Order: sequence, then structure tokens, then C-alpha cells
Amino acid sequence: MKTAAILTKWLAAMSILLLSTNSIADTQQGEIVGATKHDMPSWFKESFLDISEDASEAGDENKHVMLFFQRDDCPYCERMLRESIDAEPLRSFIQEHFDVIAINTKGDREIAFDENTIVTEKELKEKLKVKHTPNLYFLNHQNDAVARLNGYRSPARMKHLLEYVQTKSYLKTSLPDYMAEHVTKGAYKLRENDLFQPLDDLSKVKGPLAVIFEDSSCDECDYLHDRLLMHPDIQQEIKAFTVVRLNTDSDKKITNTDGETMTPAQWANTLKMTYRPGIIMYVDGKQMEHINGTLYPYHFRETLRYIGRGMHKTMTRKEYMSARKEELLSSGENIDYSE
Repeated sequence: MKTAAILTKWLAAMSILLLSTNSIADTQQGEIVGATKHDMPSWFKESFLDISEDASEAGDENKHVMLFFQRDDCPYCERMLRESIDAEPLRSFIQEHFDVIAINTKGDREIAFDENTIVTEKELKEKLKVKHTPNLYFLNHQNDAVARLNGYRSPARMKHLLEYVQTKSYLKTSLPDYMAEHVTKGAYKLRENDLFQPLDDLSKVKGPLAVIFEDSSCDECDYLHDRLLMHPDIQQEIKAFTVVRLNTDSDKKITNTDGETMTPAQWANTLKMTYRPGIIMYVDGKQMEHINGTLYPYHFRETLRYIGRGMHKTMTRKEYMSARKEELLSSGENIDYSE
């Protein structure tokens, strides 16, 4: 009898173990897709990563240094390389006027940024406050930063940025003002959306607020409307937000989140928004996220979720994105980084 009881318990335990094992097996690990691998163009400078020396050498040839911050799994980096850097007519212009040095934001190569700063690639990312990739960081012959750009830019927008640096227009005007003067107006007709709230005083908005800056030069606004704002998962997460769209072509003044009265363009300039559609997210008047470049559905959805569900109260965005990725993959869900 005793032996039979032990055998019964052992069989029960084995049954539970097998069920558990089958359950784990049934939930296969998800995969990351859309993270396109990319190589740096062969014409990028083979630098010894003494950036002051690189800047001086570039100055001798009447060039600027362009630091191209990127990471291997960045779909925006691959697209920018393919469309706006390693493609004509911009490729020849860049080769003539810039020395381009690639920096891997996860890399461990040692960089002498200046005489007082020797860091790894990933440490330089933190020092220069590079939050997103791609990030372009422009230096003059004295190794001084003269312009920077966060996120993907279309060839047309990229052309204006390069000309701004190459002509040294940074000595007399800001990048937002330069872009406003040189972009092609009338390329886009502003579209309505039921999400948009007709508010002129944003200082009174409580809870999550998303402010979208658009204008008639916007070459990525249709993507925002057709791909992002129509996405079911994004529509679910954006419900937590008051969404306001501002036209930076308009002279109608608004009251911003700090209670200041100005035009949308003036506010966008103070926020250093050089991209349309630019998006700023707030919670109770505090700025939480500054989107100054293209985002694809997964990253946009998770940014909304992080802020709209209050995750920012207990963890940094980096901590959230890491934990969220593990949660989704462990549950068997694929993560699509692509557009």
C-alpha cells in the first residue's frame, strides 16, 4: 500500500511537470523583426577617433565633421543611409563638404573627444545626450558643435540641413529659422482628425497631452495620419491623451503649457522642433517626450503607453522599453521595428 501511494504521488508530480513543460513549449519565444542590418558606406572616414584632430583636418579642407550616431538594429538608421546619405545627389555633396565618422551607440571603441574627454562610444552617447538614433552631430574646425539632428530626415529636409552647416549659416541664424525659410511650402494640405481638440490654452490641460506640430511643408504628415493615427493599437493607447494639432504656418496665437502667449511657430522654435510632424508629450504641463523625427508604429505605440499609463512614474523610458520588450517576446509576440 505504501509503495502504491508513493507511485501514485510520483505519477501525479510527473503529470504536472509534463503539463507545465508542454505549456512552456506551446508559448514559443517571440522574435524581433524589421531591424534591418546595415553597413557603413566605404567612403566614411577611417578615423583614429581623435575627434579634435579630425575636426582640425576637416577644417584644413574647408569641411565640417559629421558624427553619425547609429546602432546595428536601427531601422531609421538604415533608411537614412539608404535614402539621404549614401544616395545621389546628397552623397556627392556630403563627400565634398563633410568628413563622416560613424559612432555605434552600443560600441566600446575608445574615443578622444577632446583633450579632457576620453570615453567609449556608448559613453560619448551619454555625454552628448544622444537619446535616439540616427543622430547627426556637426563640428567645426575648432571641434565646436554647430548643429545636431535627431532622427530620420527625408532627402529634401536633409539637403537643407547640410546646406545650413556647409554655408556656415549657423553663425547668423538658428536651424529652425533656416528650415522655415528654405522648405517648400504647399507640399501638404493639413488634414483633420477626430482626435484633435480645438484648444488655444494648453496651460490648463491636465493629464497626458500630445502636441503635434504640422505645416504645409510636411513630407511625413500623411504617414502620421495614414499609418500611425489609423493603427488600432495606437488608437487604443492615445485615448489617454488630449491631442492638439498646431499649424506652424498660422499667425494665430496660442497659450503654451508654460502659460506663454505666442504663435505655434514661435513655440516650435523655442522647443527646437525642426521636423514636421514634430510631437511633444506632456503630463500635467511637464514635458515627457520630444519626438523630432520619424517614429514607426511599435516605438510610437510604446511611447504613448509608457506615458499614458503612468509608467514614467516608476521607471525610466530605457528601463520600460527593455522590460516591455522582454514581456512581449516571452509571451510569444513578435516585435516589428519596421514602418
